[in-house]
Amino acid sequence: MWIKSHSITVPGLKPDQIWKVWADVNNRSQWDLDIEWAQLEGEFAKGSIIRFQPKGGPKLFMTITECVPNQCFVDCYKFPLARLYGIHEMEETNEGLKITTSIKVVGILGWLLRKIVAEKVAAEVPEQTAMLIKLAQKMG
Repeated sequence: MWIKSHSITVPGLKPDQIWKVWADVNNRSQWDLDIEWAQLEGEFAKGSIIRFQPKGGPKLFMTITECVPNQCFVDCYKFPLARLYGIHEMEETNEGLKITTSIKVVGILGWLLRKIVAEKVAAEVPEQTAMLIKLAQKMG
């Protein structure tokens, strides 16, 4: 298993502001810099499918494996003999809203998925989080 996390605490930001942006999957490309487009099939809920196209890549899909409104969601991309999880969490603290994104890779071929995709995705998480926060603040 391999995991890389990034956290930031933002004063004055509320969970529902971030949740609105996360749940608006069809506009995910506004803050997720790795993708050209994304489309949610159904509701933003556990078991739903997110179809997407990485920049310069083929059309793919991932499944929402966990979804707790105003708290967290997890998406999972299945690779042969490996899985890549995007773990998106938030927690209210005395200092503000703590937003954490973790990229986790598991499975026998996890080392390959890590080298091909996960390390690049994890490296872009800080910039993506900044874009997410900016969009959430703009939307109010």
